[in-house]
Amino acid sequence: TVAQLAADMGRSSAVLGSDFTTSSAGPSDVTGWSLTLADPGTYLITIAAFVSSSNSSTGVSLSVTISGSPTLRSLDRNLYTAGTTKINDVVNTDDAGTVPTTMSGLNVPRPCMFVGMVKTSGSSATIQMRIARGGSSNNVSALAGSAIIAQKIA
Repeated sequence: TVAQLAADMGRSSAVLGSDFTTSSAGPSDVTGWSLTLADPGTYLITIAAFVSSSNSSTGVSLSVTISGSPTLRSLDRNLYTAGTTKINDVVNTDDAGTVPTTMSGLNVPRPCMFVGMVKTSGSSATIQMRIARGGSSNNVSALAGSAIIAQKIA
């Protein structure tokens, strides 16, 4: 099967099955959107997501936590807050990254991309996606179809 072929090639993924919405100012786990990386391994990670805000005075931030004991982790995050306006962060600790206080457009999907590497050592590691709002208290969402893709490279 295609799934078995992907597994044999060291590729795994997790896709968000339905929109996840919160008004929390602190990072909240996105239910059903995590991926476990087997140990030992070095993985190329790609996270492709769409986020939205119910109010332009409320920003959206996607972040990651990684449980287990990864010895190395570094992700480059690009979060678009308007058509071509973006925030670029290097994410190498849990829940790192700028939390914007505004997001252009009411319920307009905006892309958020992470690319980087994670190296496990001694135990598996689980990437858990998290979301938070910035600015005024309104709903923010991670949209269905957003994905974490891991390719084992060593």
